[in-house]
Amino acid sequence: MAEFVVARELVAAVRIAADPNALDTAEWPADATEMRLAPDEVLLLDMLDAAAPEPHAIVFPDTGWVRFVLSPEDGARLFEGAATWPPPSLGFGQGAIAGIPAKVVVGPERWCIVVQAVLADDFEDRLGSVLT
Repeated sequence: MAEFVVARELVAAVRIAADPNALDTAEWPADATEMRLAPDEVLLLDMLDAAAPEPHAIVFPDTGWVRFVLSPEDGARLFEGAATWPPPSLGFGQGAIAGIPAKVVVGPERWCIVVQAVLADDFEDRLGSVLT
């Protein structure tokens, strides 16, 4: 693992497809990281299960994600050197980073970048080429 990565970890997740209004008003556990992928779809990280926000919701485990945690400085450098879209100022965004589909949650103290596990080694190699 490259020295610039604060952490690299396989992360549990639950995907929920439901009515957008139900997702808008749903309350998730405080330790879950919410990624709103589409108006009717959410990916909750750090969860193995979740309550359905409405009776017709589809809730299923979505394994196979890896999270990279970077400092805000390294996150900003990564976007400057390897993304064609601006990072969110705070919160969630998604798009290609270094040519790999990624999801990012920008916080004041850390940036979490999530990629499919099958792409994680390649993504880490590309991180190294940008950040070293």
